[in-house]
Amino acid sequence: MFVDLSQTPVIAPNLRFTGTNCSGTRCALGSLAAGASSSLEVTSDSFSNNKDRSVTLLFAASSSDTDYSTSNNQVTIERSLPALQNCISVDEGWDDVIAASGFRCFIATAAYGSPLEPHVVTLREFRDRYLQRSAVGRAFIRLYYRYSPPVAAIIAEHDWLRFLVRMLLTPLVLAIAFPLRTGVLLAIVLALISQHASRRRSSQGR
Repeated sequence: MFVDLSQTPVIAPNLRFTGTNCSGTRCALGSLAAGASSSLEVTSDSFSNNKDRSVTLLFAASSSDTDYSTSNNQVTIERSLPALQNCISVDEGWDDVIAASGFRCFIATAAYGSPLEPHVVTLREFRDRYLQRSAVGRAFIRLYYRYSPPVAAIIAEHDWLRFLVRMLLTPLVLAIAFPLRTGVLLAIVLALISQHASRRRSSQGR
């Protein structure tokens, strides 16, 4: 027996079953005895939700065997998706600064949609490993925590702003995650720019 999953409206990105016998939106349950039940778990990728909404999940069972009663082959579950108001947790050591911001989103979280999004996690790890170890870094963190929320609130309301900020932050995230590769790439780019400038000066001097 198979169980297929769909959602209306399509809100959660990459909605899927989890489990060893599941792939995407389909789960293979095998045979179930009369009256037996099986638990299924559903997950999705992180996404931004800045207004109260609801989604209806449709579970449809099917089988290669002849089914003489199809009236009980589908079930729907409606789930509310409240607007994400407090998209950060209290980080140890920064309680006072975060509390002063009202537990609102920060710029990176608003841009990527979740504090658990991999890019946001990378930036948080960089903060913990490097910025917190210097006075200048800690001062930057305090300024960011104190003044970021109002800007983040505007970003979260506009998809084009979220996209723009992601484009601006992605090179920084890549540089943090892959410093050696980024350094080599930067050196190549600078060398090409220097070579182009040298050729241009040479041609103008003729």
